[in-house]
Amino acid sequence: MNDLISVIIPVFNTEKSIERCFSSIKNQEYQNLEIIVIDDGSADRSLELCRIQVEEDKRFKVIHMDNHGVSFARNYGISIAKGKWIMFMDSDDFLLPGALKTIEKDISENFADIYCWNSYYSKNEKLMEMGEFIPAEHLYVRNEIQKLMYGLYCKNQYEYYGDFFRAVWGKIYRTELIKENALKFPENIKIGEDALFLLDCLSNANRVYVKNNFIYGYECSNESVTGRYKKDFQKYQIDEYNAMKMRFKKYELDVNKVAIEFWHKGEKDYIKNELKLSRNILTVSDRTYKWMNEHPEINRYLCMEDENDGIRSKIRTYMLKLNLKRLVSIIDVTILQHKMFDKKDTV
Repeated sequence: MNDLISVIIPVFNTEKSIERCFSSIKNQEYQNLEIIVIDDGSADRSLELCRIQVEEDKRFKVIHMDNHGVSFARNYGISIAKGKWIMFMDSDDFLLPGALKTIEKDISENFADIYCWNSYYSKNEKLMEMGEFIPAEHLYVRNEIQKLMYGLYCKNQYEYYGDFFRAVWGKIYRTELIKENALKFPENIKIGEDALFLLDCLSNANRVYVKNNFIYGYECSNESVTGRYKKDFQKYQIDEYNAMKMRFKKYELDVNKVAIEFWHKGEKDYIKNELKLSRNILTVSDRTYKWMNEHPEINRYLCMEDENDGIRSKIRTYMLKLNLKRLVSIIDVTILQHKMFDKKDTV
């Protein structure tokens, strides 16, 4: 294989780590690359360091734009990519030595639309395994790929390979898969945009290759793209949840199979935040009731008896540990109301 690979790297204020990212690419044995760097309105020396690369290595293309967010930058990179394959990197991360040689070998030996490998955490210059299980090697064909789609959001069933499988890096994509299906990152989503893009890619892919070789280093830093929105994390998780529901409906997937994961992950945090922001217990009660009506899959789960009592009890225990006694009471009363209404409707 000697196909051109387009490496798309959005950059935002990563002057401290960007040179390591660039060096990790330039030092790869595989050289047929197009390195597309999009500076997303950096206020530090990132753009200057990017332009130095263009002078030293003609494979680099640097685009400067006003700050529009990582999804906008990646979408622009996709629009100008000329390679047969597309890779995504964050500018504070890096490729491991020999990563592209591994990619070249696996692409040559296995035909697929998407290839996925494992990654390391990197913290204080130490590499740590992520502790998530990825099979030694597996090729998913069309009928199996749905398991991966569910696995992006559900830990307890299907093909769940850890939270980092939800990231777009550590993978390579056939360019025609993305461009012919007009796949784009959702620019109105601040957190979870990677998983949503992957959901779209998996839905359109015919073959997905997964292998437990390490090719990528993910930098654990509050300055990273994924760490920047921590302040409004709960709100953005709800945005992701709603976008996921729309896609599940589009791809004829059952949202009920993953809704409980989102309850644990995001919805309880959202309600907790609502409670902290409001001193009016009635207002919070109204919001909770409205929220449960807007998310019937969660509502059904909370109101069901028998097999779900154990999990619901764990959620209540978690809330009590956080001193959310009032919220537990609100939800208990709301659940009771729903049960009473349901019984009344069946009489």
